[in-house]
Amino acid sequence: MFETREASKGSFDLSEEKGIYCEEEEFYFINWKILNSIVKIGKKEVYHEVLPYSASIRGILRDKLKHIIEKKDKIILKFHKSPVEVWIVENPKNVKLDKPRFISTPIFIIENTEIKEGQKFEFRLQTEIDHNAKTSLLYIGNKEGKLLEEFFANENLTKLENYILETPEIFKEGYIRLLPSNEYGVLVNLQ
Repeated sequence: MFETREASKGSFDLSEEKGIYCEEEEFYFINWKILNSIVKIGKKEVYHEVLPYSASIRGILRDKLKHIIEKKDKIILKFHKSPVEVWIVENPKNVKLDKPRFISTPIFIIENTEIKEGQKFEFRLQTEIDHNAKTSLLYIGNKEGKLLEEFFANENLTKLENYILETPEIFKEGYIRLLPSNEYGVLVNLQ
């Protein structure tokens, strides 16, 4: 279980010490993680990220670049033998999902680099999916009131702790919700 409460234990405990109502709500989600991945251009291994929910590749996939497609925010590379894609962007760490993904084509994300048609690539990708992963949402304050703000458990929670210490009365009118880590950018519209 991915414990939001564990990640934000200090804030939760501080709230309870101040007499602020706290509630935890568990839910199931599909947990995806990378076991290992490699991208080589020619024989050189390159730094990359993998778009969340990309499917595993069996063994080693070697392929040649077929098409280069230029978009506003990225360059997309397509290959001869496989549906794998490579996205070239300014900063691979900044690419997040803005909505759930239903097609699991393996997509690798690399930094700006010069690529030519016919360039040889090598890919490896092993991922794991757990359909029974559990996590929780934490509510601090009056859950029947208005939503004051949301925080992710993997963020710096100093601002939340300041709310609790400096203005505990705001929790009578509303609540703050702590969400699990939004590392992959897929926790949208949990209302």
